[in-house]
Amino acid sequence: MKFNKISAALSGVLLLAGTSAQAAVISFTDSYTNVLTELSGEQLRVDLFDSSLGTLTGVSVTFSAAIDSEGTVTNSGAGPASFTAQTLVQSYLGTGASLPTPLNDVTAMGAFTVINAQDYTDLASGASDTFGPGGASSGVIDLYTGLDASFIGTGDFGYDFTTVILTTFAGGGGNIAANVQTYTDGTLTVEYTYDAASTPTPVPEPTSLFLMGLGLVGLAGISRKKWRA
Repeated sequence: MKFNKISAALSGVLLLAGTSAQAAVISFTDSYTNVLTELSGEQLRVDLFDSSLGTLTGVSVTFSAAIDSEGTVTNSGAGPASFTAQTLVQSYLGTGASLPTPLNDVTAMGAFTVINAQDYTDLASGASDTFGPGGASSGVIDLYTGLDASFIGTGDFGYDFTTVILTTFAGGGGNIAANVQTYTDGTLTVEYTYDAASTPTPVPEPTSLFLMGLGLVGLAGISRKKWRA
């Protein structure tokens, strides 16, 4: 029993002799959800890297957006009308605010991206019909991958987003009216990889050294007893 207790104490002392340096990842995200367009300077901000965490080894900045539209269309002409209604992105842009050097402004969606399109056949005069819901997505846009000291510091960086959305009709003689709402989501993410700050290797205290010595003496004593037996 004594040998077991001393061994346990000795093992505990030896376990102290290590370091905790290791690769780590931290990320920050900001988003807007179901915001009615037009956007006019909608802000997204994420944190810069805090150097007290360790040594920065990599940076990844991404953005993703989705946009949806729905509502009604009405035929205000004198007779039935057949036509196609569409909502489109004329522009969806992010202007840099307090940005690190490597980043540029964002084109979140290409010009004339179709958000929603719907065909109507012989919609009666004065009648209304539903439009949508339907949507489009930008996917994940890779804004930056690499390493730059501009990402290290206090505070944050990000973008101010604006949109211009169009509703168009093909056919209908110019007598089609629309009541359409368009909503958008957007997410800005930064991911930092870094080597975490190391924890200094503990120096054994006198008590620990004493326990280690007892352990070695105990082992030697047990060995002698077994040899005599």
